Amino acid sequence: KTPECPSHTQPLGVYLLTPAVQDLWLRDKATFTCFVVGSDLKDAHLTWEVAGKVPTGGVEEGLLERHSNGSQSQHSRLTLPRSLWNAGTSVTCTLNHPSLPPQRLMALREPAAQAPVKLSLNLLASSDPPEAASWLLCEVSGFSPPNILLMWLEDQREVNTSGFAPARPPPQPRSTTFWAWSVLRVPAPPSPQPATYTCVVSHEDSRTLLNASRSLEVSYVTDHGPMKHHHHHH
Repeated sequence: KTPECPSHTQPLGVYLLTPAVQDLWLRDKATFTCFVVGSDLKDAHLTWEVAGKVPTGGVEEGLLERHSNGSQSQHSRLTLPRSLWNAGTSVTCTLNHPSLPPQRLMALREPAAQAPVKLSLNLLASSDPPEAASWLLCEVSGFSPPNILLMWLEDQREVNTSGFAPARPPPQPRSTTFWAWSVLRVPAPPSPQPATYTCVVSHEDSRTLLNASRSLEVSYVTDHGPMKHHHHHH
């Protein structure tokens, strides 16, 4: 506590996080997290409404957490079926605290959404010398809102996210839709056998998962001779 500000208390802040695309796609659930941050939360209480009614289940209350800077936080989590959220149901979180009027936050799924229309997977460059790496570029376009999930699979196994970097989707020029891309670095030689790399794209408005695959094969001519890269495209 500084002398200029002896009795500073942090005003209460309340936040509502809307569902992540991972949840919508991989679990078929829409998960909302409402959390409040402040200096004294022991009387704070978070409540939910779904389409104006109190939900009968699916609410999980978090414990009060204390942080090193003296603030506290508390959260509540609401899980709904994805279909309910897709249908345009409104979700409201209300913070009730004796010292404040109720603070309400409302989430609505963005309307006029467009599913992605185009997905391409290209080999960017094999490095010279070929021992170094190859890069695969996955691009997806024509979607709105910009909330999208790009994942990579290597022979049907999920690639650890540290191996690739997705970009924030910028709006497409002269268009209301967005595009996104991700680059995967493939260390060479991946293996003497061809490995198939798949880019999987899920978007909240799409009924299907889009995917595109490409196999990279490395062949050895001799132990010390030149290595050849062959790239097959499906």
